[in-house]
Amino acid sequence: MNRSRYGAMAAALALLLTLAQTAGTDETSKDRVARETREAIEAFEDYAVEKKREAVEEARRIVEELDARIDLMEMQMDLAKEEVKQEMRERFDRLKEKRRAARQKIEELQDSSETVWEEVKRRARETLDELYRAVQETREKFGS
Repeated sequence: MNRSRYGAMAAALALLLTLAQTAGTDETSKDRVARETREAIEAFEDYAVEKKREAVEEARRIVEELDARIDLMEMQMDLAKEEVKQEMRERFDRLKEKRRAARQKIEELQDSSETVWEEVKRRARETLDELYRAVQETREKFGS
């Protein structure tokens, strides 16, 4: 079970305990409990949204960094010997496809609802890992 579920369960448990303690008290106390519960839920939602925003920003930063490496290697391709240029072009085409896939996953990550957040985050991570490995392999192959 992930942290957000633990947090949600803890908030629900706290609400139940508070409601049990305030049973039979005046309406003002019940209003206060309701307000505090709403505030706790909002704080929890804000926390989840902030973590999601941070994950999206980090994924974008990673893609930008890998983009810079790809661009550098492409510029160096012009200096390569003719016999390796075709293989380099093919690799760059695959890199660009992986880059498009990574950007698409980031958009899915940003647009995902909380219910599918974990799955989308996992898929985005896998796609970023694939892009990273492809860039590393290309760098090793062509010494960039």
